[in-house]
Amino acid sequence: MNTHAGNTQENKKQRVSNERSQKQGDGKFTSAFLDNRPEALRQRKIQEVANNSPQVSQLKALQKMMNNKQGAQLEAMTDHAPSQLAVVQRRQLSNQERNQLVGYKERLVTLKAQYETHKTAMHDALSIRGLFNDMLGYLHALKWDHAIEEIDKQDTFFEELADLSRGAGHSSKGFDAFKKKLNFYENSGGSNRFFNIYKDMDRKLLSQERNFPTQFTKMDEIYFDKYMANGGSPITVYRGDGRDVTAISFNTLPFSDMPAGGTTDISFAGVVEHTHTNTLKNGMVSTSTDLGTGLFFATDAHEYGVVWELKLDNYIHVTNLLKARNRNFKYRFPDQYEVLAPGAISASKIVSATLYKKNTIVRKRTS
Repeated sequence: MNTHAGNTQENKKQRVSNERSQKQGDGKFTSAFLDNRPEALRQRKIQEVANNSPQVSQLKALQKMMNNKQGAQLEAMTDHAPSQLAVVQRRQLSNQERNQLVGYKERLVTLKAQYETHKTAMHDALSIRGLFNDMLGYLHALKWDHAIEEIDKQDTFFEELADLSRGAGHSSKGFDAFKKKLNFYENSGGSNRFFNIYKDMDRKLLSQERNFPTQFTKMDEIYFDKYMANGGSPITVYRGDGRDVTAISFNTLPFSDMPAGGTTDISFAGVVEHTHTNTLKNGMVSTSTDLGTGLFFATDAHEYGVVWELKLDNYIHVTNLLKARNRNFKYRFPDQYEVLAPGAISASKIVSATLYKKNTIVRKRTS
């Protein structure tokens, strides 16, 4: 009985000793069979010194760095692994979409060109005119800060469109983003905001009479370009010429092209210069819708003169053009009903030639 009790007590002590030996100072468990013999203690001390040496520390740091690098690479591969949705978004364009993309890019080029032309015209209209007095002061006195702000927005918008255009051919997602933004500009107010401001500025520009070349702007030139592009119905006009014409020479007078004089300047400013001076022809031929005006130029300083009857389909009706750009535009000779032919008049436009002796008809030819 005593032996058994003694063994039991000894066993308890041994378990407690083992449990204590399983813990270190930091509370972590170590081997349950720690060897506390002197030789074992010396060996562990040597191992601890080795473990804490600079060489071992460097190896541990290197291993940790490699482990971290491998983990980051694995994480990056996981993050960039294409999901099924991403694959769909990056789908290559079909042939039909590629054809559509060509059309959208052409639209962008056209819209950008229109915007740049009108933007330049607005800046030109807002520039100071004249050396001593601002010839467009009535326009500049109005506040146009909102116009400048809108121009800045439009510039940014077109830069963004250009970026989307460059990437639109790489994937269906890029194409859709470009198409959506371009459609937004045309149909959802981007374009309307800018051109409404432009039209308002143009109306204010025309609110007062302008009589001097310094008051012309590129906004006038934009109107002129549209005027020329629209054209008009064929019109009958007359041109008088009394130079070197006699009753005899008229019989063999050739029906040939009528050349334009001066340096070519088919523009709004060129038209005004042509009508306000006697020297700047600007590459246009003068005619009139009034027969009497043609007769005056034919016989006023000559005994004989020829009045050419012409049928024009490409022309500038001076009075109508100038009145359209001002309510009461100053015009030197409004009673002449002047019509300008830009460039030479082809012989094919000649209907007839009539010889006059002062106000009396001598003969008429059609060829």
